[in-house]
Amino acid sequence: MSNSLNLPSPPDIHIPQSPHTVSVSIINTTSTIHGAKTSDFFGPPIKGHKWLAAPVFCFLIQHHEYEPSTGRPIPGRTRTLLFDLGIRKDWWNSAPSLVNTLRCIRDPPWTLETKASTERDSCAANIDIDTIEAIIWSHHHFDHTGDPSLFPLSTALIVGPGVADSLLPGYPDDPGSSLLKSDYEGRELIELDFAVVSGEKRFKTITIGQLPAIDYFGDGSLYLLDTPGHAVGHICALARVTSSTRMSAIVSQRPDMDTPDTFVLLAGDAFHHPGELRPSEWLRIPDKLAAADSHAEPEVLSCRKEQFTIPGAVFTALLPPQPDLKSKDPSSNAGPATGDEDGWHHDPVRAAQTLHKLQEFDAQKNILILAAHDESLLDLNLNLGISLDPEHMPTFFPKGTLDNWFEYGLKDKLTWVFLRDFIGAIPSESSGSGTGDGEQEEGRLRLPHEPSVETHLGKDGKSQGGAGFDSGYHDVLSEEDRDLLTMLNERWEKTKDYWAPVDGSSVSSDVTMRPE
Repeated sequence: MSNSLNLPSPPDIHIPQSPHTVSVSIINTTSTIHGAKTSDFFGPPIKGHKWLAAPVFCFLIQHHEYEPSTGRPIPGRTRTLLFDLGIRKDWWNSAPSLVNTLRCIRDPPWTLETKASTERDSCAANIDIDTIEAIIWSHHHFDHTGDPSLFPLSTALIVGPGVADSLLPGYPDDPGSSLLKSDYEGRELIELDFAVVSGEKRFKTITIGQLPAIDYFGDGSLYLLDTPGHAVGHICALARVTSSTRMSAIVSQRPDMDTPDTFVLLAGDAFHHPGELRPSEWLRIPDKLAAADSHAEPEVLSCRKEQFTIPGAVFTALLPPQPDLKSKDPSSNAGPATGDEDGWHHDPVRAAQTLHKLQEFDAQKNILILAAHDESLLDLNLNLGISLDPEHMPTFFPKGTLDNWFEYGLKDKLTWVFLRDFIGAIPSESSGSGTGDGEQEEGRLRLPHEPSVETHLGKDGKSQGGAGFDSGYHDVLSEEDRDLLTMLNERWEKTKDYWAPVDGSSVSSDVTMRPE
């Protein structure tokens, strides 16, 4: 999809070359959180987007050794990691301080559900959990830590800097800790140190983009990134899933082969909604966006085969301007990640600074960024209308990996899916005068305009009243576009409350977060 904006080229983030790769798979933990307010995680608010979509994903990372001549993995020479574990199924057996915190969420109460454990998923897929080298916690929050005690003591636990000082010892040694002693007791606990120092260190530290990075396997296949702000010791992972160096050596009959190294960046909770990350200085909403067929299921801006297009301008006007990345004032970069003062960020300003550093990664065509709660991944799981070979297309564990995401153009398909969450903020025409407040009304949708201008579209799609209507929007709004916007609005009305609190829930634990 073309964009008429003349955007600057993204900066070179200087990822070292390497022939070594890892394989990455998405694990749907089957956990969900209903009732989380978007204002607790980011701002400013956008009308109609009240509830945070909160499926919970974690990731399987496998480091294979390959036969030099064939490029095939060598049996028995695979190192396996898990990046996050999701919510433990028996959440009520977590540390008492954490359980009390969850039960005291009252405005509104959260509803937790988890149907399986990551440990069981691993066994069901015939992965011997005794061979899992380590669990990497992106951070210590309950929807990421799972239950490490289900794994053998030979499995190490890797955490970010500052976790030991801030959160250990765990309960019961420290009654106020949100972690359990059983999470780490008897196993190797590795706290990452991103400081660049002379002398012996277990891991080598380099800088990628603006982020300190540790080369975990020592061969350039997997980097752990220091991404502070959301929580003490928050980290991300940058996985190289294809290497042009190795492929060129294997496919010697194609010396002209020019395939870039491709990466998957596992972002944890560095952002909770892609709208915090995009648009950016280097990535803007396209002039036209694909939308689902009007006769299909109620999905909007999904990764289905394109049937209609929607003007990107109607969304551009809804989103807040990006903060000044070059500002020396840290508070000026606190933009979309700040949320409410009593929100879930440990350090909102540093969280926002981390987010803007990650925008440099997001702007790279060969890096796919995936967050732990990115609802658009559910589209991928359902294979919504993607005309690809189902045996080889990227999908969820255990059926496939993300290793060939670049080949199938998944970044293009997923980048702007999140805009469907803002359908309710596009004002519609009222039978009376336009309100200009973005509330949902019956009738056709009208395009965004300055808040002080009382402008709406008449039945013929022409501007009615208000002198400040931007005619540029009208130029791109065909009758088919208007019909599509109306259809998307109707779909949004049906789906906007999916992540709201469960009907009838209350703060009592036997209702909001009921054990099975």
